Amino acid sequence: MNSHSTEARRSPRVKEQFPVSWQIKDDNMKRSGRILNISDNGLLLEANAYLSKTENCVLAFEQVMGGFLPSMGRLVWSKKHHLKPNVYLAGIEFVEPAQEILGRLRDRIREKILTMSNAEKTKNMVGAVGTVILAVLLSFILIQYFMIQGNYEASTRILLASSTRQASMTKTISNQLQEARAVLAQAQAQLEQIRIEKASLESQLQTANASIESLTAGIEGLTQKNTRLLAEVAALEERLKPFEGQVTSLEDALIWKRQVKDRLYNIKRGIHDVKKELQQIRIVRQKEMDQMLLAQGNQGYFIRNAQPVIKSFHKKTDNITQPEKRVKISVDLVE
Repeated sequence: MNSHSTEARRSPRVKEQFPVSWQIKDDNMKRSGRILNISDNGLLLEANAYLSKTENCVLAFEQVMGGFLPSMGRLVWSKKHHLKPNVYLAGIEFVEPAQEILGRLRDRIREKILTMSNAEKTKNMVGAVGTVILAVLLSFILIQYFMIQGNYEASTRILLASSTRQASMTKTISNQLQEARAVLAQAQAQLEQIRIEKASLESQLQTANASIESLTAGIEGLTQKNTRLLAEVAALEERLKPFEGQVTSLEDALIWKRQVKDRLYNIKRGIHDVKKELQQIRIVRQKEMDQMLLAQGNQGYFIRNAQPVIKSFHKKTDNITQPEKRVKISVDLVE
């Protein structure tokens, strides 16, 4: 704005927003515009045509409703609107306004000022009330905030304590679970080992039973051989009885003696073979019994957890007739 617009206002201005028709004096071309503010000295015109101050032009205005607008004004300054394209602002100073029109204009300005003052008071009152309400709301919000903050801190402490307890319980449960898993794994390993040992013992027991059955069959065979040898000895004794007192010469006695010795040799050899086979069977049986006792025991020990692990082992061959260790043959020879 120019220097004239920066001078102190001689009268107050009020805002207006109403259209107006204007024309340059001695020019019949009418133009339209809008009055933005007005005082009893002049107005601010928004026009759609540029006005040059060099023309020293005077504008003529058509009267508006209410008859408060002076009819003549002189252009004081003009410039382009900084927001609207092809729109210009112009400062107009009234030229010799009629006193009647000027009185209406001043009345309108006073009404506007009063209205603006009342509006300003109302605005201030509303602002004050709003400020009080805002202060009350702010106080309430602050109180609520501090209460919520206190509740939040208390909740945070409780939650932290709960989290700590939960973490401790979780750690304890995790440790117990790991211990339980370790015990379970150990128990499963022991159970698997027991199953393997059980299968091995069952296999060994089956093998031992088969061996015992085989040994029993061998002992029964030896018993039958022993019975046959005893029967042969008895038959020989029966055959020798008729010869008692019937030997008539030394040559017959020698022949009979030789025959008897040969027969006795064969019998003794058979008895020796039977004893040898029986001894071998006893050795094999003793080894099988040792293996069974070792399998039933605790790796060679007969005590586990202060309890005997070897139960009574009943021989299946206890009812087998054992052969006599020595066979006595009585032969009386006649010299």
